Amino acid sequence: MRDDAGRISRRALLVGAAGAVVVLGGGAAGADYEIDQHPTWRAKLFGCGSEPALPSRGSYTVHTGAIESKAMGRSMPYSVAMTASNDLGQQPLVLALPGEGASSSQIPDAVGLPNYANAIGLFGCIVSPGDVGSSYYHPRNDGTDMLTFLLDELVPHIERALPVGGSRATRALYGLSMGGYGALLLAQRRPDMFCAAAVASPAVFPTYQAAITGHPGTFDSESDWQRYGVWDQRSAIGSVPIRIDCGDADPFAATARHLLDDIPGAVGSIGSGCHDIAFWRKTAAQDLAFLKSHLPA
Repeated sequence: MRDDAGRISRRALLVGAAGAVVVLGGGAAGADYEIDQHPTWRAKLFGCGSEPALPSRGSYTVHTGAIESKAMGRSMPYSVAMTASNDLGQQPLVLALPGEGASSSQIPDAVGLPNYANAIGLFGCIVSPGDVGSSYYHPRNDGTDMLTFLLDELVPHIERALPVGGSRATRALYGLSMGGYGALLLAQRRPDMFCAAAVASPAVFPTYQAAITGHPGTFDSESDWQRYGVWDQRSAIGSVPIRIDCGDADPFAATARHLLDDIPGAVGSIGSGCHDIAFWRKTAAQDLAFLKSHLPA
């Protein structure tokens, strides 16, 4: 179920962008289609919007750490955001995956996920890996394996150290951009491990050629894309509840629409926005509210 909240009316196009209509496709009849199908034009015509101010982080505090990873062949940094209260008992764990090239601070600091968690009353542990590079969260030809690192090293390490997670019912996924793809991949591969996933602007490609065009580090071969690309197996993700949000001026808007239509039971929206921090902040509260609805109180 998707909500195209960002769709532009023909009247708005005629009044606000009359000149652009001529450029884009010859009259109002084709203008809605052209704008909806070409997110770059939407960004140029209507902008991306400003970054919302972050709400209070409340009792959430953010700590950083690192573990030696056999799967990655190096020390891997991570961040942990958690409430300071000691009377909450076993808390849920949200594995939050950042975008390409991002550090472990993107999720807690740039997007402010702990701030939005506090605002909606979701009290738990938000774990985010760093040094993700262009890993695309799956095994690569260079011998690194981010998928194994997350599932068999990072999550168990956090659960041994803190009173969090421990079962499918108490674990959820969040991801943005490349991390949105990663969250869908983990939900697809390990539905026994996570109870829900919310993704923003998932960087999912419908073909191998689309993946390596402009993004040469995404997959090592066409067979690699076929195995880990999510797209061909999207209808098999249905055993994990999924929420997908994407901006209408985001290059991945078209594929996000298909994911919302093709993943059984998926919910979400195509709203006004781009592939940026501003959009991810705008959707963070509703993404976390979705996860909260599937996690124990």
